[in-house]
Order: sequence, then structure tokens, then C-alpha cells
Amino acid sequence: MAGDEGTLVDHQELLTDQSTGIDDQIASLERLVQASREQLINQFVIMERTQSQLNQQLQFLLLQIGQGS
Repeated sequence: MAGDEGTLVDHQELLTDQSTGIDDQIASLERLVQASREQLINQFVIMERTQSQLNQQLQFLLLQIGQGS
């Protein structure tokens, strides 16, 4: 029976190591997702600003066309 206990302890240590590794992978993936989220938000803000500027330019051009007629 003493040999079996050693095997169980070894197995428990292996499972603990695997669990720790999985936790590390999860934390790494969460950091990656957060970085991607922040990048997408920043790109969306830039897109909205650009769209607003284009709309302002369109309004200006429409006014110019209207005054020229």
C-alpha cells in the first residue's frame, strides 16, 4: 500500500501542476482579449471621428453647392 500512496501523491502533484498551467493560460488569454477589446474600441472611436468629419465636410460642400446655384 505504501507504493500506492506515492503514486497518488505524484498524481495529485501532476494534476495540481496541470491546473496551475491551465490557470496561467486562462490569465494570458484574458489579457489578450482585453488588449484586443481596447484596440477595437480605439479603432471604433477613430472611425466615428472620421465619419463625423466627413459629415461636416459633406454639409459644407452641400452649402457651397446651394449658394452657387
